[in-house]
Amino acid sequence: MYNHSIEIINVSSELVNYKRINKSMKIAIIGSARSRSTLLVEIIKFQNLNIPCYYEYYTYTNPLLKQLPDLTTKLFSKDNFIIKILGHNLKNNEVSVLNLERYDQLHLIERHNFFSQCCSLQVAADTKIWLSFNNLAKYQPIKSKKYHLQSNLINWMAQDIANYLKIKQFLNQKNISYKLYDYDSIFSEKVSNTVLQDPKLNYKQIIHNYDLHDQINTVFNKYFSYDSCLHNVEDFTLEVNQIIK
Repeated sequence: MYNHSIEIINVSSELVNYKRINKSMKIAIIGSARSRSTLLVEIIKFQNLNIPCYYEYYTYTNPLLKQLPDLTTKLFSKDNFIIKILGHNLKNNEVSVLNLERYDQLHLIERHNFFSQCCSLQVAADTKIWLSFNNLAKYQPIKSKKYHLQSNLINWMAQDIANYLKIKQFLNQKNISYKLYDYDSIFSEKVSNTVLQDPKLNYKQIIHNYDLHDQINTVFNKYFSYDSCLHNVEDFTLEVNQIIK
């Protein structure tokens, strides 16, 4: 057994009890795309109002600093910060370049319905609407259209999750403590102070090939495991490409 702290957190009972801190603190929220990681950032940011938040630092920082080690060195020159790390930020680098052992808090979040996660990404990519900040009205036109889930997007998501699992596996092997959150437990009335809202899209109604839900999830669970950190992108991709031509 790994000697690290793993907790499935229900936000309504645990996260909102964090106290605002006044000391230097480095915090990272780690997940994959469309996992409600941004919502978790907003919640933790609200509980730590004195700490600057750089959101997707590794995604949007000065493109002149393209190397992950350089970005990490620049980041850790700051006394305290909150950032979000997504699987695709790792690219082809070793997990060690993220300096995860130097963080005071690590928060991991997972979405365990892979097909729904892909549907969310497909709709966001097609509509260019990634987040809802107190404006659910803009989602109304989305609900009246149909979207086709594409294999290249599914394979991109698989790679994103594979990189996330590499990070999680690294933390387990190094006995680095973290808290683990589930996608479905993040929303609650007690965190309604956040400006992010759930548009409650019904993917069964708007995804044209939603009938592949069970088949794609079965293939994903064959090659991936959040518990053991199993990830086999190559074989997964081959099988998915046979399903979606």
